[in-house]
Amino acid sequence: VGDIGNEYVFKQPSEDQAILSTQFPFEVIVAEDNGLEAKIILKNKMLIPESANKLLKEEQEKIVDFRYRKAQRSEKKVSYIIETEISISKNSKNIHFSTKVNNVAKDHRLRVVFPTNIISETHEADSIFETVIRPNKVSNYWQNPTNPQHQQSFVNIHDNEHGVTISNIGLNEYEVVDDKICLTLLRCVGEMGDWGYFPTPDAQCIGEHVFNYAFELHANELDRIKSYHRAHQLGVPFIAKQTDIHEGRLQTSHTFIKIRGLMFEPTALKRRSKDNALILRGYNLGNQEVGLEIFKDGKVPKQTLNLLEEPIDDNKKHLKAYEIRTVEI
Repeated sequence: VGDIGNEYVFKQPSEDQAILSTQFPFEVIVAEDNGLEAKIILKNKMLIPESANKLLKEEQEKIVDFRYRKAQRSEKKVSYIIETEISISKNSKNIHFSTKVNNVAKDHRLRVVFPTNIISETHEADSIFETVIRPNKVSNYWQNPTNPQHQQSFVNIHDNEHGVTISNIGLNEYEVVDDKICLTLLRCVGEMGDWGYFPTPDAQCIGEHVFNYAFELHANELDRIKSYHRAHQLGVPFIAKQTDIHEGRLQTSHTFIKIRGLMFEPTALKRRSKDNALILRGYNLGNQEVGLEIFKDGKVPKQTLNLLEEPIDDNKKHLKAYEIRTVEI
């Protein structure tokens, strides 16, 4: 769709209609198909307006509030190619997407839309040290006809029977529209938007981009929480190190730290700089008190800390709703 807003606020032109990739011819290529992985490449070739029309520049320079702008999209069209690699692995619970575009258009927003067929009044999204619950519909006082929101790693919509989690790497804007989860890939605008006119040509995002995101179905609350953990893991690459032959006592199968408590989401594991102590930090994914036990080599943590990593007198085996917990191991 068109975007005549600014870096702060999205604004679709009044007469604009969404252009869907399904309105154009597409090509499907089977790139991989074996016992471990299946992969297809979906190529969409669309025609979209090259920018907004000339009126937008005039309205920007006159500092016309975005709510009252009359600019529309240009009648001149450009070819817009979207290539998406869709893959599923034997040992993975989700479907992974990697979308590539060479953005040649201005003043528009590109989104991927996931219809879910799930009717719910609220949804959940990953925030900073919190899984936030938000209403799907805005209040009657909200004037902007759209309702984009911020996320960190995932957004989820579910009912009493099943749900959908959409995870991402670095794609922080989404919107829930009826039963659809809309994930923003690009917002391309030409001004910052504030008390004056500040052109930001780089914010048109011209050039090549790659977007990574994933789709996962779940059947119950337990699977939903596990999908949140996997969403956080999506952005953390697997690291391996080849060693030489040496003596040692490590078991062939070993977990460095064991955590009993599904609602606990680890966010950091590090060595403290002043004394090399091992520090683990995480938080409660939910809004209810839950149990938590942490072990390393069969031993419990040495000390509970605050966020400044100073000792506090709190070694309870429970996490309060949304609580952040830091421990020295």
